[in-house]
Amino acid sequence: MARQKGVFKFSGTIDGLTYYESKYGLLVRRKGGPSKEQFKNDPRFKRVRENSREFGNCGAATKVLRAVLQPLMKEARDFQVTARLVKLMTAIRNLDTVSVRGERKVGTGIAFPGAKAVLKGFDFNEKAKLERVLKKPYSVNTVTGVITVAGLKPKLDIKCPKGATHVKITGGWARIDFAAEPGQGELILTNQVTLALKASPTNLVLTPLNLPSGMGKDIFVLQLVFVQVVNGVEFSLKNGEHNTMGIIEIG
Repeated sequence: MARQKGVFKFSGTIDGLTYYESKYGLLVRRKGGPSKEQFKNDPRFKRVRENSREFGNCGAATKVLRAVLQPLMKEARDFQVTARLVKLMTAIRNLDTVSVRGERKVGTGIAFPGAKAVLKGFDFNEKAKLERVLKKPYSVNTVTGVITVAGLKPKLDIKCPKGATHVKITGGWARIDFAAEPGQGELILTNQVTLALKASPTNLVLTPLNLPSGMGKDIFVLQLVFVQVVNGVEFSLKNGEHNTMGIIEIG
């Protein structure tokens, strides 16, 4: 690897040398690697092609999951959530014991019993894991999608960040078909309950506004978003780094 020096700085490829900008400044390297035709047909790259196909499938599965859950994820996620979801999808792909190497897919692996253990408990924001924020047990009815928390005492049962006065709690029922080409799914939200953190104990009931349609795996999620209310106006806290969201059950 070499650095560009001199008055004129440029990027691109000239005579087999590629000039490009990086965090270390303007660099130059010799163009190399297999051609597109070699990658597609050369036996030496067979394993690479297999890995590439399977990785692509994991990436596609991650993309559809993110797209379906985006209405909730936009308020409760960390910067590494995509990489962590790809790792999760890779683990599910590895459960596919019926396809040959290079053809294993998330849509097949997710039908195996071990997939539930992989999915359940996933946190979309590692800085605020659901089990650390919500300390009260909850239950999920996988037939109706209703999430309940009996006798919730916000001040005692919820770990709230400094400055927060209220918490908004929402559930979601997603049905995602990872085997479809391309993957597809639907998210049905529950009613949203806003509680003052100093509120009296309450029986929290979150009911889906409808039932998701189509085929696929049922994924139930729970989200808590903290806000500060001043004179009736709601303010978010620190770009949502204290908000939590997790997969709480698999149907």
